[in-house]
Amino acid sequence: MLSTIFLTKRNLYILLLIFTSYLLIGTGIHSDDILIIGGIQSHNFFDILFPPLDKIHVLIFGLPSYYLDHIQYYFFGYKGLLYDIVKVIITTISFLLINKFFSQYIEQSKSFILTFVFVFFFLLYFIFS
Repeated sequence: MLSTIFLTKRNLYILLLIFTSYLLIGTGIHSDDILIIGGIQSHNFFDILFPPLDKIHVLIFGLPSYYLDHIQYYFFGYKGLLYDIVKVIITTISFLLINKFFSQYIEQSKSFILTFVFVFFFLLYFIFS
């Protein structure tokens, strides 16, 4: 009885948000992002929204990623916690949308488990290998 009260759909999503926050908060900025942030800070907002194609030659095929990342870099600068919050939001929304997709084909409880494995596969792989 207690498990059915606790494991409601709403509570599972709250647990998911807490788990995702635990995993992602504190990971900060890494790799070439630091160099890109330094370059973005010298641009104005118009240059980021309408970049010349010769500057984003490789990124033209990933425009959503370009805009999401570069607009964050412009506004957040080197504040790592803000990036972590955006990562938590994006991961949670991705989880919910993938779960919604899987639940159209299999039961809700099984789709939740399948989505968890799908989204957090590499984490599970490194824990259990």
